[in-house]
Amino acid sequence: MDCALAELAAVVSPVYGGAAYGHWPAAALAGYAFGLSLSAASMRQVCRFRRRMRDFERRDALTGLANCVEFDRVLSETLEHAREALGCVAIISIDLDGFKQVNDIRGRRAGDTVLAGIAADLHAAIAGHSGPSSLLARIGGDQFAVLIPRPNGKDEVTAAMDAVLKAVRESAAAHSPGIPITASVGASLYPDHSADGPTLIRMADIAMYQSKSRNGDCAALFDSVANGVDFGSSAVVATLRDALEHDRLRVLYQPIVDVRGSAVLFEALVRIEAPGSGLLSPDLFIPVAEQTGFIREIGSAVLKQACRQVRQWRDSGLPVMVAVNVSPVELRTPSFAERAAAIAAEAGAPANSICMEITETAMIRDPETTERNLAALRAAGFSIAMDDFGTGYSSLSMLHRLPLDHLKIDRSFSQAIAADQRMRMVVARTIQLAHELGMSVIAEGIEHAEQFDTARAMECDYFQGFFFSTPLPARQATALLAGITRRSDLLRLENALRESKLQSVDTGAGDAGDLEKVEMPL
Repeated sequence: MDCALAELAAVVSPVYGGAAYGHWPAAALAGYAFGLSLSAASMRQVCRFRRRMRDFERRDALTGLANCVEFDRVLSETLEHAREALGCVAIISIDLDGFKQVNDIRGRRAGDTVLAGIAADLHAAIAGHSGPSSLLARIGGDQFAVLIPRPNGKDEVTAAMDAVLKAVRESAAAHSPGIPITASVGASLYPDHSADGPTLIRMADIAMYQSKSRNGDCAALFDSVANGVDFGSSAVVATLRDALEHDRLRVLYQPIVDVRGSAVLFEALVRIEAPGSGLLSPDLFIPVAEQTGFIREIGSAVLKQACRQVRQWRDSGLPVMVAVNVSPVELRTPSFAERAAAIAAEAGAPANSICMEITETAMIRDPETTERNLAALRAAGFSIAMDDFGTGYSSLSMLHRLPLDHLKIDRSFSQAIAADQRMRMVVARTIQLAHELGMSVIAEGIEHAEQFDTARAMECDYFQGFFFSTPLPARQATALLAGITRRSDLLRLENALRESKLQSVDTGAGDAGDLEKVEMPL
């Protein structure tokens, strides 16, 4: 745009009181209103300038493709023509998988170069397959959309999606060797799926997210039955995308203490900072993130923050570990263990300072890849914990197969042991079995002194819950950690816990009471 203003400044003479005052700089043209003295040749240049300004409004500056405003305009016109001619229109939604690693590893400038190269190759592939009447637009970030005005049925749309997958694969190999980038692709059709443009776009996005949930590098045509459509989730998807693009993920840390009440481990818990709404609990966005595949990006972002925090704590002489929740979707990704090791190494966090928390559901789909990733994580030095133990269907059969270091007893058991004799027997036997298999046991959901005393009497190793502390921002977690590890008289803290006088550790670093009171692990 600056170039266009400079071009106009070269041919326009501002006039004041009928006298020309010579050529003014672009900044003056942009900031002031004045009369203009123009020759015929200058008028032609001004017309060219106006056309260029319209292009700036309709084009993506990085790739030169149409932007979302232009895509919506052309879609509206195309649908109007299709209604009159009883024609068909297809929309293809494209989201790149793995592109964020380019920015993280090589920097944003390199990322822009790669993105521009992929966009150019995508444009050539779409034009070659669907003709010049098709439109490729960059919707934002690493997301693109294709409009095909008159497709010859679903077969042509499916072939176009295959062409997109191939183009992204080959372009990424050429422009970003060493960093695998693929695409998740989805499509919707007018009039089969909707007669409304915005709804068609949402349906194409839903189909694309379905592809992403299958580990990407695949395509899907919208199917309202197969996808179990809930259009209410589209707002959550928008919130997720915004949080990832604008760094609005926040990590809180809830302490896990030993029998003396000394914090030896923190669990990293993710929240989204929504402008005007505060911190959103994971129960609002994790299910959608799991379904759409965004959980991989969330998991990577949380692991990075946790590793950096561990490095800061250890550099300050605070020897502590951090537990990070791992989604079943992440564990089904073949390269997950290697990526986790690379993130820890880049942050300077020893792998043995990170505990990966998994759930039993991770083993239900693709158990071979999951077990392979767990073995690789253990080989890299990470410890592994089974979270929510006792709520699945095959708990005991997994204990001898998986390389587990810790067993976390689900809160539903911990909260019942003080009053339920049968539950005490179940938990006691579970702790005994875990110890015999070489695992330590963490009782989560401890909210009262009776629960703490009962679990400790059963020789449970570690404890977590609001009886000790709510999830804390890093600053308050640091104060809590420093206060406990540097306190000489740990017995005083233990007595306070026994007497139920310590509901949360007062660090003098601020009140965490304004945070949500329900822990929702990632």
